Amino acid sequence: MRRISILMFVVLFCLISSASPQEQTKHSQFIIFDVPQAGVGNYEGTLGFSINQAGEVSGWYIDTNSVYHGYLRSPKGDFTTYNVTGGGTGSQQGTQPVILSNLGSVAGWYIDLNSVYHGFLRTRDGKITTFDAPGAGLGANQGTYSGNVSPFGEIAGSVIDSGYVSHGFLRTPDGWITTFDDPHAGTNPGQGTSVAIPGLSAFGVIAGYYIDANNVYHGFLRTPDGRLTTVDVHGAGDGPGQGSGIGSINSEGDVVGDYTDANNTSHAFVRSASGKITKFDVSTAGTMPGQGTFPESNNDVGTVVGYYVDASFVAHGFQRTADGTITTFDVPCNGTSIAQWVYPTTSNVYGVITGQCLDSNNTWHGFLRNP
Repeated sequence: MRRISILMFVVLFCLISSASPQEQTKHSQFIIFDVPQAGVGNYEGTLGFSINQAGEVSGWYIDTNSVYHGYLRSPKGDFTTYNVTGGGTGSQQGTQPVILSNLGSVAGWYIDLNSVYHGFLRTRDGKITTFDAPGAGLGANQGTYSGNVSPFGEIAGSVIDSGYVSHGFLRTPDGWITTFDDPHAGTNPGQGTSVAIPGLSAFGVIAGYYIDANNVYHGFLRTPDGRLTTVDVHGAGDGPGQGSGIGSINSEGDVVGDYTDANNTSHAFVRSASGKITKFDVSTAGTMPGQGTFPESNNDVGTVVGYYVDASFVAHGFQRTADGTITTFDVPCNGTSIAQWVYPTTSNVYGVITGQCLDSNNTWHGFLRNP
């Protein structure tokens, strides 16, 4: 679910401006980490996905049978591993934690023996609660994808129905689940409304994207009272697979996303809570189809992390601070062939970035990048 965090409709009269960021390349301190039980074969290994303010990292590892397992890494480097009861033990089944809160709660999903997805919440004390959103399908790759947890215990995510149409959902701390759809979303397989990861602010605003009947992407914001705003960025293409999208929202209500132009090149943007949109590109990003700048998330001090794909189809990491300064980087473990990339995913307010990289043997490794 690449655009698990993206797409919006440009409110008429929003101020749209292009950024001219200062850009630099910096050698930083990296920590490469692997869960001891992780496999070392083709597309096995350790993936880092979320970091909180305490420096804890959540993610999953893939064993020698291509089964997924959850882990929590402490700031000292100790690992706690776990599996959700009901997770399958076949290839590409098991437990996939996604978001780690500052309170130590983890939201994610597990994949059962029939390759159906189910949501779960794991609290700091290790207690796991599983759930399914109303309307969840029971076929392969259908079900409940829970990708966000707020400080108050709310969970947001997406549910795929029996027709492979996506719908958004919000689960309250007491277990009540409300599903919702953008009224402009399509209703054919592969269309619908999807919630970003991370796409739930501390104040209950939900961000994501919807795919319309023409397979064009549009971003949305949903307020706690259910009001929906669509955001489309000027310059986005209007063909299938093109459009705008929101990929992340922070506690201030600022969002980050990308838009795909008519040439199928990706560009990044940030949108403030007041509606101002600023577009940006990493200067060394490629301009061919499938290339460009791909933001993954923004934190509470306005730092954006992601990756860019250059003219040789090799991806590199980037960090953009709130003042527009862009720093690019490579991680010591990533290979140099096509798709042997570095994937930064999240950053905490202290500037520590986590993510994963694919080495020259196509094995995944988690990483931390310190400021």
